[in-house]
Amino acid sequence: MAYTDLFNEAIDDLKATLQTVSGLPVVDNPQNAAGFVNGFVLIQAPSFEAFNFNIAKLTFELLIILPAQGNLSTLRRGLEIAAALLAKKIAVLSGRPATADIGGVESPAYALTLSLQAQTA
Repeated sequence: MAYTDLFNEAIDDLKATLQTVSGLPVVDNPQNAAGFVNGFVLIQAPSFEAFNFNIAKLTFELLIILPAQGNLSTLRRGLEIAAALLAKKIAVLSGRPATADIGGVESPAYALTLSLQAQTA
C-alpha cells in the first residue's frame, strides 16, 4: 500500500535524498537491515509539530550504523557520512556518538537530529 499523506511523503522524500548522499543503504525499518555488514543509515520515527492541517515541522533522528569493530576507521567513516549530509544542505541540527541495538547486536553509530517541513499543496 502506498501512503500519500504529508508525513509519509516526507519520509519517502528524506529517504530518497539520503540515498544520494550517504553511500550506504538507507532503511526506515530495522527489520530490513539484515545483511548490511558495512553499515547503513536508519531513519527513526519522526516527532512533529503541526501548524495547520497541511503544514508540519518534522524532527527526525537518523542513526548512521557503522561496522561493529568500532575503531578509528569506523569513527572517521561516521564523521565522513555526517559531513556529506551537512554538505547536501539537509537540515542537520546536531549529531552525537551513539550505540545502536539492531536485532540484539550492538554497533557503533552516530545519531543525527534533523528537521524539515512537510506540506501538502
